[in-house]
Parts: sequence; C-alpha cells; structure tokens
Amino acid sequence: MLDSQFYHFDCTQFDSTQTKRAISAICLTSPYTFHLLPLSHTFAVCVSPLFFSAFIHLALTHAKKQGSSSAQSTSASRQTKMRPTGDALLKRWHGMLGLSRHSPPSWYRDRLLEELRERRAAETPWQKLSETSDVFFSSSRARYDGFPVRKMPPFIASRHVLVYAHMLAKFTLRWQFYRTAAILCKAPRYDLVREVVNPSKDHKLDAVASRHQIDPVKFKRVCRQMRRVWPLLP
Repeated sequence: MLDSQFYHFDCTQFDSTQTKRAISAICLTSPYTFHLLPLSHTFAVCVSPLFFSAFIHLALTHAKKQGSSSAQSTSASRQTKMRPTGDALLKRWHGMLGLSRHSPPSWYRDRLLEELRERRAAETPWQKLSETSDVFFSSSRARYDGFPVRKMPPFIASRHVLVYAHMLAKFTLRWQFYRTAAILCKAPRYDLVREVVNPSKDHKLDAVASRHQIDPVKFKRVCRQMRRVWPLLP
C-alpha cells in the first residue's frame, strides 16, 4: 500500500484490562494487522495513510494517561490538549481524501440527518458502531468543508477510540478501493477519483463511473471482483 508504515502496539504496557481489550480491538479492526508474537498482546499495524495509525497511537496514549482514577477536572484539561492534535489529524485525513464539496450547504445537514436516523435504527453493537462512525464522518466532513452542521463531541478515549478507528479504516479503505478500481479500468484521470460511497450498491457504482468517464459495465465488473478480496467495513 502507498505510504504505508508499521506501528507497534504492546497492550501489556497498560495496567487497565479494559484498555488492553480496547487496544486489541483497534488493532484487529485493521485488515493489515499482524501478531508479532503468537498469543501475545503485541501487534504490528500497517495502514495507509500515515496519520491513521498516528491518530490511533495518540488516542491510546491519551487513554493511558487518563487512568481510571483521574479527576474530572484533570480529564477535561487533557481532553483540551488532545483536541487540537485530533483536529489537525482529521483535517489532514480529509485533505488526503479530497472529496468534492457540495452545494447547497443544506446537503450536509440532510446527510447528517439521514445518518442519525440510521443510527437510531441500528440494533446490534456492530451496526451501532458502524452507524456512529458514519455520523462522526458526516459531522467532520461538513466541518472540514466549511459547513459545520453539528459540533463534534469532546474526545473521550473510552467512548470514541473504536468509533474513530472504524471511521478512519472504513472510509480510507473505500477511497483506496475506488482508486484501485479506476487504475484497473485504465481511467484517463484515475488520480482524480476520490470516492467513499458504499461500493456494494450498483447504482452508486454507476454514479461514480459517470462522474469520472469510466465505462460503467467494466467498472461494475471490476468492482464486483474486487469486493471478493478487498477488506471493506460496513
């Protein structure tokens, strides 16, 4: 993968059992995760872009510093310090995705309301995680594009690490999926293909092909073949 790097996580360095489980879950969220030692809590994670892993690393460091006995005032102070760093990383991530801005601005509000409805309808823990990550994505994208429709909640590691990890992995993998499909279809300007819509829906594949002057029949055939092996998150 382009610009990929390895990041090592050793869960045993954290005292809290809950934190160890959270770190393990985050590592296993990435399809590019490898155990360094069998049956150990040490992982190597290879992801792209670079700041995906950096963001998770910062979040986990923040979780370690918080500790289970931190006072509310101390936690608030650390969240304030963490927020600018997280905002900068999200800004870089959205800049890498380079998604098109939409007009009118009401488009962002409508998308967020749609995601909130789907979040309320979610039933299983996995569905709730997926839909929550979509809500966070819609909110952060609107903010990055200059149309903030909802304030992002203060980052709390125990609540939001998995949500951000799922969001970053989900939409980065989709972005890479479409870029790879465009290359395989020999699109004239594959470097301009910047999409994160759900590739499991054929009508959305038709829309992507139309936007980038790609043969829709060939594009759907290539995407269907790629879906069999590409690590996509719901």
